[in-house]
Amino acid sequence: MKDRCLRKDLHDYMNPEAFNFQLVTLSGEPKLIQRDNVGPPNFHPPFPDTAPIRSNIPRFLSSSIEVIEKLERDWVLKVSVNGQVMCCKLTSRATEESLSREYGALQQILDAGLTPLHRVPCLKGVVESKKGDLVGILMEYINKTFPTLADALSKGDIIERSRRAKWATQVEDTLKQLHGIGDAKTSNILIDEKDDAWIVDFGGGQTLGWVDYELVGSKDGDLQALKKILEALHV
Repeated sequence: MKDRCLRKDLHDYMNPEAFNFQLVTLSGEPKLIQRDNVGPPNFHPPFPDTAPIRSNIPRFLSSSIEVIEKLERDWVLKVSVNGQVMCCKLTSRATEESLSREYGALQQILDAGLTPLHRVPCLKGVVESKKGDLVGILMEYINKTFPTLADALSKGDIIERSRRAKWATQVEDTLKQLHGIGDAKTSNILIDEKDDAWIVDFGGGQTLGWVDYELVGSKDGDLQALKKILEALHV
């Protein structure tokens, strides 16, 4: 279940208060004793050096960002930055490399001027901790009607062919413009409130059964993914 109305700043969200307890036996009975408090664990390591941040990309302090809602696990969030709603992705031990790749892809997309015309989220900035580390990226928030296209198709609901055909055309058009930058599969496609299909998530991860390993990040890989997306849409 999503955590709604968190309404705390991102710095506090990333640095929860931590306590140190020890289980001891006193007079034959187990008891928890609180020891000196410890610093919060480093859940969000800095960006790896493989992702140099351009000087023209806005930087926002984590303490200036308001958390609205958790979208996925603990590192994908709906946030407010100076009153503008955005999607924030934080680094973690499991995601720091993929987030580095995603930043690079979003920077390429921004440089190519592909947003928002081709329905890919626009890079809005990076998140800077109080220590000066870069620990996240900010991008355009997509107000979606389904969690993902994969979720919509898996429910077995009847979706009109005209809608499926429209999404197929939009995905095909976007992939042709991305030229291998994206990571296309139905779980990376969102349908927004205007019923348009957006390709999101550019971390470069491979999902078994969508693109052959040797074709990941290539035009041929995009074509292979597109074929399977069209098959899933039954168009």
